[in-house]
Amino acid sequence: MQSSAKHRGQIENDAIYTASDAILLGETWAMHADEINISGYKTVARVDCTRQARRACGACYLLSQRLLSDVRDPAYIRIGENEDWVDAAVLKLRHVLIAGAYANPRVTVGTIRSFLERCSAEEEPKLILGDFNHNIIEAANSRFKETVEGFGLKIWNVNVPNENITLDLVVSNFSISHGTYVSLTSFRQPIWDRYDV
Repeated sequence: MQSSAKHRGQIENDAIYTASDAILLGETWAMHADEINISGYKTVARVDCTRQARRACGACYLLSQRLLSDVRDPAYIRIGENEDWVDAAVLKLRHVLIAGAYANPRVTVGTIRSFLERCSAEEEPKLILGDFNHNIIEAANSRFKETVEGFGLKIWNVNVPNENITLDLVVSNFSISHGTYVSLTSFRQPIWDRYDV
């Protein structure tokens, strides 16, 4: 998304975002003191920049007011350091573990593996979404795909045709419906998903 503060108004005026039960924001550029508010939603889990200056990092999970009673164990995960890290806002919605992630462009497959190990410690069905900054349609990234699949997860490949890259992924260990749509809040097309578990 690249800056939650910059795009707040666009999100609130986007009929697809505001019809959603949940909104996962990656690359928020948010500091701890920043409020991330979207009308009709409550921030239930987030991870922010840890340094004094804003930078490309962070993730935030906003949930529709009507589902707040179904949330358990909201938390954040930060795996790695320097330029090799993953940020994720994590929670359990009913019985599904959901993680919204943003990975630094220099993240290694080893750090992705550590992140997936942390998520896999839970027995529930898992839905992991976000910007992993690994173009999975490149043959050179077969190790990334093998790592994800090694945890019993499937990449629901959502191609973004205008750039011929696939960095934003939906990964789960159960079946989902998914796709992309055109939005003014992102350089790439945002991903939507729906599941019945």
